[in-house]
Amino acid sequence: MGFRDRCAVSVAPFFLRVALGLTFIWAGSAKIFDEKPVRGADAAALANLGVIAAPPKAAPAVTPTPTPAPVTPPAPASAPEKPAGGPPALLQVAPQAAPSGVYTAEDFPTDINVRAVHKSLTLRLLSAANPSDGQMPLWPARLAQGRWPVYAAWAAALTELVGGCWLLLGLFTRLAAMGVAGVMVGAMWLTQFGPAMQTGQTYLGFIPRHPVFAADSCGMPVYAMLLWQLALLGGALSLLFSGSGALAIDRALFGGGSPSKPAE
Repeated sequence: MGFRDRCAVSVAPFFLRVALGLTFIWAGSAKIFDEKPVRGADAAALANLGVIAAPPKAAPAVTPTPTPAPVTPPAPASAPEKPAGGPPALLQVAPQAAPSGVYTAEDFPTDINVRAVHKSLTLRLLSAANPSDGQMPLWPARLAQGRWPVYAAWAAALTELVGGCWLLLGLFTRLAAMGVAGVMVGAMWLTQFGPAMQTGQTYLGFIPRHPVFAADSCGMPVYAMLLWQLALLGGALSLLFSGSGALAIDRALFGGGSPSKPAE
């Protein structure tokens, strides 16, 4: 095997690992350490999941109905004795507390900062499992109950961060590549293919139908995100099959010398 072939097998994966590692470290760190504001229905959904501490629900105040002052007639010479019971007192209705653990959009009129993982993933999973207008769900309803959306969101964010670190170092490269590839498959389904299939606006039954060279309101090509996700998925799959290459901790820990020269 010539020098060029040795470089292709041993050194080329290093550059791919660096690119993917830095990308996923950035993506995972942004979800875990950054904060985003939520309010209204989104904040209420996170509060019902126990993600954020909700403000105490104020009990409705009960205002007693004012009654006119009784007119006292002039007392006769021998006034009859007042009955023991006396006139009925005004009934005081005790305020009833609202059910605990159930919050609505009205409970969050202002912004509350939460970790970005919950705005970008937890809420997206809830929405994907409970679509509107009878559309097909993009996430299993069973995995949207309880705290499962929170666990799934954290698992994806940690896979990006830890997997990116492993790829950058060349440690457990194939395992890390498999993890981030799975994350990208889920991202493409939840943000690209699934929503397109819900609306029926597709090419080939699953590719979002847009004008090929159109741009969004920010000037970004509409297919830029899909192509970026596809490039990350392709890079992760390449490392999954090729391994870490020569410049990696995997080579020092688990061995694997230079490719042997083929027999003539």
